[in-house]
Amino acid sequence: MNRFKFRLEKVLNLTLSREKQAEAELAEARRREEDEKRRLLEIEKNIIKVLAGARELERRPASVTEIKKYRDFLKKLNGDRELQRQAVERAAEVTARKLAALLEVRKKRKTLENLRDRREADYRRQSLAEEQKVLDEVGGQAAGRRRTSA
Repeated sequence: MNRFKFRLEKVLNLTLSREKQAEAELAEARRREEDEKRRLLEIEKNIIKVLAGARELERRPASVTEIKKYRDFLKKLNGDRELQRQAVERAAEVTARKLAALLEVRKKRKTLENLRDRREADYRRQSLAEEQKVLDEVGGQAAGRRRTSA
């Protein structure tokens, strides 16, 4: 009997390469999300520094222009923080989509691997049955020769 050959092997290999690509895309999306989170953290640290500077101004006499500069800068940082929060949310959505795509490809791969394993097991059972049949025939022929020669 010929060796076992899975007819969908090329499809399985293609699915494996798609899975690797999806894993790489997910890793990239996670890296980008972490970068966006890091930027948000930096903005929040800057806000804390500006607030500390504004408190320092309250302790000593300060001009209206100095106070206005701090307030304007704080307003700008708050706007930047909101924009960065939105960027973090978008990055998290991309990461979630990439994860869902990876899980879908992984599910297809596992389905194909299970199908291959079942077909290989069927092939092995059939092969063993044919081998047993041949052995039975050989054994039967040998027994028949012994009877005829005796």
